[in-house]
Amino acid sequence: MDEIWGELAVPGAASAPPAGVCHLWPIPVAGRTRWISDWISDEEWAQADRFVAEHARRTFLTSRSAQREVAARYLGVTPDAVPIDRTCRRCGGPHGRPTVPGPIDLSVSHTREWVVLAVVGAGRVGVDLEHEATTRDLDSLTGTLTAAERAEFAEVPPPDQVGWFLRRWTRKEAAVKLTGHGLAVRFDALDTRGPLAIADGVAPDWPTEDIHLTDVRAGGGLVVALATTVPLRSVLLCGLSARS
Repeated sequence: MDEIWGELAVPGAASAPPAGVCHLWPIPVAGRTRWISDWISDEEWAQADRFVAEHARRTFLTSRSAQREVAARYLGVTPDAVPIDRTCRRCGGPHGRPTVPGPIDLSVSHTREWVVLAVVGAGRVGVDLEHEATTRDLDSLTGTLTAAERAEFAEVPPPDQVGWFLRRWTRKEAAVKLTGHGLAVRFDALDTRGPLAIADGVAPDWPTEDIHLTDVRAGGGLVVALATTVPLRSVLLCGLSARS
């Protein structure tokens, strides 16, 4: 993983990240089939079985298993004892941002090959992960940009447009994951060019607190962004022990 993420640290157990620090856990989907079943509930198995594509099923199971294993480190319990609430705060459905009891807030995102979990000990966090290869037909996607972002995009040389767009898109996704709004907002009213997400009519219940944006450097065509309610002074890339 060094060529994509660099060296990964293993933070101390049962200790939340200090204020202003985010722990980012990249977890490969491939090669973990022998342990993803360890902490999966019957309901999650039923959900997994509804996926038609095997890669989507494996990504789902890896994500759910990793969420429990990572959260367990901070809570000081075994992974099977981690309760994760996914109730949507807006409609009450079971598809909201994951929350766990205790001193941490977490967010999760994935591509076909990777799952990433972001964990903070102060405030809230949202994370988004995308791969440049999955972005096509940029003209149809520019409607998600604000007027100012579209003007800036028009000045970007064509070879750089995918990377430029994904940096804005991941920031928007990270912000709406933090707030719990998901895609049910006007992305074209959410400006992510600067260090803060600037919302102008995004949603009537958009939070009034500042949402700070941070880009994370990764290789292999991956683009990662974090949104936090506490400004970050550092991001620590963390690794799980290999159990495959």
